[in-house]
Amino acid sequence: MTRTLTSRSLVSAVALGICLNAPLPLLAGVGQDPTTAEGVPSYATPAAYFAAAPATSPRALPLEGANVVVVSDMKDLPSPYQGVIKLAPNKMYIVAGPVNIGTNCINLNGAGLRGNDPGKDFIISSVAGAVLRSRDVDVYMESIGVICASTETSGYDFQDLTGTKYANIFTGCSVLDAPNIASAGVGKITGFNTVCIEKNYWKCKDGIKVAGNMQKWTNTLNYVTGITKGSAVEFMDNAVVNDVIIQSCYFVYSGETGIKMNKGAMVDQGRLALNLFRGVTNLLVGFDSYTPGWEMHMNGVGVADSKGMGYLYMNDNTAPTGFKTASLYTKVNGTTKVLKSDKFTTPSSNKFVFTGKRSTTLNVFAAVSAKSSATDDGNGYSIAIMKNGTELIAPNSTVANLGRNAGFQLTLQTQVELISGDYIEVWLKSNTNTTPIVVSDLQFKVSE
Repeated sequence: MTRTLTSRSLVSAVALGICLNAPLPLLAGVGQDPTTAEGVPSYATPAAYFAAAPATSPRALPLEGANVVVVSDMKDLPSPYQGVIKLAPNKMYIVAGPVNIGTNCINLNGAGLRGNDPGKDFIISSVAGAVLRSRDVDVYMESIGVICASTETSGYDFQDLTGTKYANIFTGCSVLDAPNIASAGVGKITGFNTVCIEKNYWKCKDGIKVAGNMQKWTNTLNYVTGITKGSAVEFMDNAVVNDVIIQSCYFVYSGETGIKMNKGAMVDQGRLALNLFRGVTNLLVGFDSYTPGWEMHMNGVGVADSKGMGYLYMNDNTAPTGFKTASLYTKVNGTTKVLKSDKFTTPSSNKFVFTGKRSTTLNVFAAVSAKSSATDDGNGYSIAIMKNGTELIAPNSTVANLGRNAGFQLTLQTQVELISGDYIEVWLKSNTNTTPIVVSDLQFKVSE
């Protein structure tokens, strides 16, 4: 007897390995062979299946009510029009088992969509484009998977150009490629006030695309695998997001990219924490641990923690440092070289500009080597850290009673609080005269 690949067998093939609970009884007449294993009951209808469950069972869902629609077959959904199944707003559609909608897609239209068992409840489609779509409405989904059954099919296309809506994609909303199919990926989310994607499993050729103006993007406790062309999360050129949190996610696939920021994408504040990457070639593309606005901590091998650090120096300098008046600080002159500049820029010599968005306290070390005036006796000099060209940071370091042309070295350790855009420099003063001197060597280091 020849058997075709039914909705139920397709789900079994795709979802194997993500169904951690013991198997539930199968539904006869919902796309699978009604023959059951010994001792395992079958039910003629989804209503009989749910009715047989105790009230405390996770499969005991409401079957009646003006706002609840139980879906076990495409016929339980509104009739498609030009390939689009438009759900009724203000209703909750509860999917029971795999539902194959052919080459159609579903417009959520503000309705809620959920399953009961995230390992068995799926929408299956081979539509060109996204299986689930919405525009300018709130999105709520839970425990409902999508199986992409063609190379042109993706999971989601959710858009909110008003910037006032919320997209909540909660536990168990898997997006999977059908067996032997490399789909178009998880899909795209554009706009929205807030997007929350939590505790989901994606196994697709490509991941999720983030686009448009958005207030908050939260992606936490998700498992991403199967990426063969693309990245798990990609912020598109036109993505402008105020706050991004990607936390406790697992990225497991060979090659390709983990998280990508395209050239025009902008994130004001981003947090990347407690994520792990296995086998991924390019963990981060277009940004790193020190990109302004981003804070990264404990993301495993290959992603450094976001600790600000800078180191610049000069050796064998011949440019003199002059003093307008005795006891007045002036910036140490000379051309410095940069060894490290994480969370800092160095637009000119002997200058660190802090680029972090979060205020911080930095440890500062400075050392200078020089010779005293060749024409004066009893020379004395001090160094200090100057903030923003006007604020002297205590303490300073001083040497006194030097003879003519006497070599000396001054070192200084201190702390300074900085916010984004603040800058610090090493300054020097003569305590006795205005004769210029040459600071031949300088070391200047900052660290969080």
